[in-house]
Amino acid sequence: MSELLRDLRQGLRAVARRPGVAAVAVVTLALGIGANAAIFTVVNAVLLRPLPYREADRLVAAFAHDTRRGETRNPTSPADFLEWGRGSGALDRLTAAHPWSPVLTGRGRPEELPALKASPSLFDLLGVEPALGRVFHSPRDEPQVVLSYGLRVFGRLRPGATLEKARAELGVVARRLETERPESNAGIAVNVEALQEPVVSRVRPALLVLAGSVAFVLLVACANVTSLLLAQGLSRGKEVAIRAALGASRSRLVRQWLAESLVLAGSLGLSRVLAGLLHGVSPTDTLTFAAVTLLLTAVAALACFLPARRAARVDPLVALRES
Repeated sequence: MSELLRDLRQGLRAVARRPGVAAVAVVTLALGIGANAAIFTVVNAVLLRPLPYREADRLVAAFAHDTRRGETRNPTSPADFLEWGRGSGALDRLTAAHPWSPVLTGRGRPEELPALKASPSLFDLLGVEPALGRVFHSPRDEPQVVLSYGLRVFGRLRPGATLEKARAELGVVARRLETERPESNAGIAVNVEALQEPVVSRVRPALLVLAGSVAFVLLVACANVTSLLLAQGLSRGKEVAIRAALGASRSRLVRQWLAESLVLAGSLGLSRVLAGLLHGVSPTDTLTFAAVTLLLTAVAALACFLPARRAARVDPLVALRES
């Protein structure tokens, strides 16, 4: 521990002797890490976290699967929706919704609003309550909802039930309906998925491409900082040679460079550039802050790896002779 503290003190002095180099390295890496942290916040919220509903892992979405066209996420009809509800024991309940775009008029310009016409059980199924007022719980409540064709169907698995069981049960219903109603249900199966999948599937490719792009930006930043530290290492050849001549081992020289990388990581963490880019991150988002901490340490160590390796291979006699 005493050696580590001594290395950190020497690393701090080494960074302080070259404030310009440290400032350029900190700003460059802070921009790269901050951009990655910002994108990771979005990826974490959209792709990694469960949906913000009660027992979200039990929520599913059911679609009409047109086997002739290969379309797996088609809406269904009210009649099929009712049959699905009767034929599945794995699902605690089913509810339906239909996209709706009402136009708000009155004062100012008319505005189109995104909305759903939904079964009364929708809010109970999701386990959510309104911030103000109340929701409707039964068909007798106002406002009444008229179901139409093109329904989106959501359900909740019973405790202990599996997605595979729900698929199997609804598959039996779909085959029966195909026999009973060939004019409307020919080639129509049922596709049951975890609710999160259809919710995030459209944005997942774009988010992953964006995450890959900012990761490449971070690699470029690491390469630039590594080049900067290598150039700085060349100017410190005499210092390294003297340390080696006085008996410093290669591992000791590498530790010194890594200590400087830790100081650099600490400077990154305290930089205003990085703080500004993380301004919108919630203080309770521990996963993002843990990822940023690991990224800070890894990037700083990576940027200092090649200079440390080169310093460990310096021949003190040759370096002193050249200087």
